[in-house]
Amino acid sequence: MPLTDTRLRALKPKDKPYKVTDERGLYVEVTPTGGKLWRFRYRIGGAQKKLCIGSYPEISLKQARDVAYEARRAVASGGDPAFEKRKRKIRAEFLSAQTFEAVAREYIEQMMVQNGRADRRIPWSRRSAREAGTLDQGLETVRVDHFTIFADELLRTDPVIGAETRLVSLEVTRHLRPLRLKRLVRMHEIGSSHAIPMRNARSGKVALSVPARRLIADDGAVIERRRLLRPLNSANWTLEAIGESQWEEIGVTAFTSAWRAEEVEAAKSPVTELVHLATGLLLPVWKRLPGDHVRVTRLVAEDGQTIIGREVLDVDLAAVAETFGLSVVTGPSAEMIGDLVIASGKPLGLASHDALTVKRSLVGGEQRLELTGFSPDRLDWYKNKGCFTEIIRYRTRLFVPVSVASSVLPALAA
Repeated sequence: MPLTDTRLRALKPKDKPYKVTDERGLYVEVTPTGGKLWRFRYRIGGAQKKLCIGSYPEISLKQARDVAYEARRAVASGGDPAFEKRKRKIRAEFLSAQTFEAVAREYIEQMMVQNGRADRRIPWSRRSAREAGTLDQGLETVRVDHFTIFADELLRTDPVIGAETRLVSLEVTRHLRPLRLKRLVRMHEIGSSHAIPMRNARSGKVALSVPARRLIADDGAVIERRRLLRPLNSANWTLEAIGESQWEEIGVTAFTSAWRAEEVEAAKSPVTELVHLATGLLLPVWKRLPGDHVRVTRLVAEDGQTIIGREVLDVDLAAVAETFGLSVVTGPSAEMIGDLVIASGKPLGLASHDALTVKRSLVGGEQRLELTGFSPDRLDWYKNKGCFTEIIRYRTRLFVPVSVASSVLPALAA
């Protein structure tokens, strides 16, 4: 029987998602959190496909039927509505990301003002756009409580206009902004096979398990993974690691209640962290900066202070110092290297008796910290410091336990 607005409003959530059919492939899916999502089901070449239309009542019954009608016409003419929708979304995201020009223009204007080659007044068109809230700034604005500059190193001076490029290190204090449950519900259908609510039996913390990109092991085996989304962070886990951990599935109601409690707790106290920014005239050195993490940020403090620059990660400090010949700037400490390598996947050097490199290696579906460059004659010494060896494919490999890397790596560097 076709749906009506009265029936739609009367639909109540259950423990698991369920579907209520309208007509000719159109149906509404009711999620455990109360969402009512329009879906259109169709077939192409014998394969069943699904087009996501939107949620009710934002998308009315009539609008959903109109979209389904147009989708049926597209299928009849040989098109694929879901594929076309993905193409439009990718194109929109691509176009919205083309904001480097706006950033570059702002840098150039700032440098020209500093060197007396431009008026300090904001052009009328930019001022009007800013007042209207439509100015494309091309960068991310991060609001913080306050920040303090504790290091400022010169990277380059332009030979023509004399403008400088500097590496600024700041101590930033800000309140955490956890992932809100309201946004999580919009992103994922909590309680479905795609988004499984979980709780750690030891810590009591909750996470939403969603699909993650697979990995290929050294022997060619495919390793399935899930991404555990939490209010303040997320991480990829193999299915084997999840099975051996304290994570267990829980109901949607218990999950949402615990997530809200973690939200409140996370937002209570401010945190202090170190941030490194390359500031000033960036265009001449843009390609010389590490390119794996490209983000231009404007920090805005409550007292009105602002600073704009391209972020430089801790893991990249040593490379920046080497590129620009900085003797004062050093890489991360031995205590930090393990966490940085596991998080970023970038190998880092460690000064010890041997010229060591700490890298992340996938062994048996587990992310490990491996040491390369060691002398085989010193294996007993490394083991006494907390390392362990394993023979893999007839080769002895040296590893540092991830859980105690913050104490073992400094011992090796001493």
